Amino acid sequence: MLKQASLIAAAAAGLLCTATPSFAQDYRQVPQASSMQSSEVITVRPTKRSFFMPAQDVAEVRGEYLMEDGSTAMVKNRSRKLIVDFDNRQTVLHAVGAYVFESDRDDMTLVYTKDGLGADIIVLSYIPQRTVAGGPRERILLSSR
Repeated sequence: MLKQASLIAAAAAGLLCTATPSFAQDYRQVPQASSMQSSEVITVRPTKRSFFMPAQDVAEVRGEYLMEDGSTAMVKNRSRKLIVDFDNRQTVLHAVGAYVFESDRDDMTLVYTKDGLGADIIVLSYIPQRTVAGGPRERILLSSR
């Protein structure tokens, strides 16, 4: 029995010695960056993150909000989306977090909270449709307080 075990061990050791180690296997040279040519540029846009928010929680946000600049934002809900009528346009917003909504074009974000007295507050961050005198279109932040 001991003799058979030693023969098996010797045979296994012999097989291991004849096998080529992984570092000695065929090596293929990788082309250098200078020899590679690029024929096109690919632009990658990150996918929109999504967040599941129940329809009844989305419906809680709907209403008419008086913004701090004196304008009015009308917020309606449709299923799990919000439709915001503001800045002479209607924008569809999708939930991206708990009570955080964004448009597909990233030109409007709405955050919904309640103050200490339980009053509804929205904060709109948006890029206006038009600018005065054709100036740069910068993001504006407005609150309904």
